[in-house]
Order: sequence, then structure tokens, then C-alpha cells
Amino acid sequence: MKKFIALLLTVGMLALSLLAAGCSGGKGNGGETAKDSGTAAPVESNPSDTTGAPVESSKETSSETEETPGSETEGEPHVPSFDTSGPWDGVNASVKWYIDADPREGYKLYTAYDFFGFSLMVNRSGLKENIFYDEDGMVIFDTDGDGDLSDEAGYSEQNVIIGDVFQGMEILLMNDVDLNGKDWWPVGSNVSLRGYFDGQDHTVKNFYVSTESALHHGLKTSYYYGLFGALAYGAEVKNLTIENETLKVELADDAKNVQAGGVASLLNSDAGGGGVISNVTVNGLTIIVSGNDVCASTPSIGAIVGVHANTNVQSNITVNDYQLIDNYTDETHSILTQPDNYQARDGKSELFLNCQVNMKAS
Repeated sequence: MKKFIALLLTVGMLALSLLAAGCSGGKGNGGETAKDSGTAAPVESNPSDTTGAPVESSKETSSETEETPGSETEGEPHVPSFDTSGPWDGVNASVKWYIDADPREGYKLYTAYDFFGFSLMVNRSGLKENIFYDEDGMVIFDTDGDGDLSDEAGYSEQNVIIGDVFQGMEILLMNDVDLNGKDWWPVGSNVSLRGYFDGQDHTVKNFYVSTESALHHGLKTSYYYGLFGALAYGAEVKNLTIENETLKVELADDAKNVQAGGVASLLNSDAGGGGVISNVTVNGLTIIVSGNDVCASTPSIGAIVGVHANTNVQSNITVNDYQLIDNYTDETHSILTQPDNYQARDGKSELFLNCQVNMKAS
């Protein structure tokens, strides 16, 4: 009997031992705790990290995740590799303003690089050339002259637009821009601008146009000299100040229909609506004409426009400190300009309302 009682006590104690072990059960596999098993506890996600990725905090891993200068890390805004905030460098152009635009709100130009991108858009439309751009909206040029853009930095065959004459569209200048005395390509050199340019009382300053300007931008010759080339189909330029402008017209024997104006080269014919300029001031305009060859036709020079070829009224335009330096020696042709200096053709003075040209004091 005693042996039977001892056996029962032994079995009972064993059962109690097993029950105690079950109640204190392990947190890991097989009853082991995380600490005991050697498995690291999971890292809490940063609530502000919308990616849900674990936050790396160890100094040992910092060297592995360190970004090189100019690179982009996840969650940070993209920083453009090219600073477009300053004066124009005479080469580069941006079309981001065009890519991101809602045409119903107008195309908005913020920088000198945007302004040159606008010129490229119009002029390459005339040349029927595509415009390729990088992820920042900067135009890609053929820097090595091999005729192939695919080897240029930032090139993608997907990032391409065609030129635009902006017919019936509004283009808005949002800031003052500095063209920095570099070779300018007049807006509407190969085809007429057909949109409505509103300077919104801002200033375009320090621009220069010459025969070399055309060569600089890939043209063989240029017959238009001005901030704008040809305006047609109701195009407008208004609410703008132009400051410190130089047009250097160098005439050769193949020159024909050369037109130079402080605002635009040509206001085209009434077909489609012509062109209109209003509320524009030019402060400081120098036009230099030189050459000793017999030209194909007489050059047309004006402080406001080279040729006014339509019946639209131009209004509220003032040109200050204007000087025309005539070094042209062709005995067959002379510079064609009018006494009022507005433009070059006869019988158009009545189409200039409240306009004034003030010559630079000698």
C-alpha cells in the first residue's frame, strides 16, 4: 500500500512540473524567448515614412547609404542639375514651362532660359525640327556635332516635343529676364509668331543680335534683327520693357529683305490678321549697319519695327536713347528708314498712335 501511495505522489509531482512549464511557455519556437534564440527584435517603422520601409539608424550602415553629391534619395525632392535662375548663358534653354503648362491658363515664362526655350519652340517649328529634353526639361543639344543626340547626357527618345507657333495662345512673362549680351535668336526667325505675348510689365534686358547670332544657333543667314522677328495672324506683343538692346546688321551681297526693329523685325501682312505692338518701352537701342557689298535689296531699319506691312494700329510705344550708326557703303542702296524713325516704309505713320522715338544725345 505504501508503495502505491509513493507512486501516486511521484506521478502527481511530475504532472505539476509539466503544467508549470506550460504556463510559463516560451515566446519563440519550442518555448524559447527571442533573447534565448538569438533572433533580433523587429525595428519599428517611422510613422512619417510613407514607404513603410524599416528605418536604418545604425552608424555601421550609414556609409553604405550615403549619397553622392547631387544624387536623389527616396522621399527627397528632385534637385535640377542646372541652375536656371540667373542670366542666360547664351546656349541652354528650358521647355519645362511648356511641358507642365495648362494652355487654358497660358504658357508662363519664369527665367531667361524659359524665354530662349520659347524662341526655340517657335523657330524650330519653322525648321520642322523636334526638340528633345532631359528630366529637368532642359533642351538637349548636339554638343559634339556628330548629328546624334542619343549619346548626349539625359537623352531619352520618349522626351520629345515638336515646335509651336502658339497660334491663338497666350504667353506670359512672369519675371524680369537678363539675356546677358549673348547672341539672341529673334522669336519668329523662320516662321511668324502667331500667339499673344504679354510681358506683364516686366523687363527683358541686355540682348544682342548680329549675323553671328544666326550662325551660333545653326542658321546660315539671318534677315531678322530684333527681340521678335515676324509677327503674323494677329500676334501681339504688349506690356513690355526692353532695356539695353544692340542690333548689329552686317550686310553681304546675298543679303535680301533685311529687316531690323527695336521691338520686331516685321509686322506681317493683313492676311490672317497681321501683328500688333502696344504698351512697349525700349530704353537704350543701338542699331549698327555695316558692309560694303551690293545687297540684293535695300535693308529696312526702324526703331520700333523694320517693316509695318499691315493696317493694324500700333500704340503707346516709346523708344529712348536710340542711335542708328550707318557704316554701310553700298552706293546702289541706302538704309531705308523714315524721318519719324518708327519704321522703314512710306505712308504708315498714321498707324502709330501715341508713339515716340527719342534719339540719343550726341
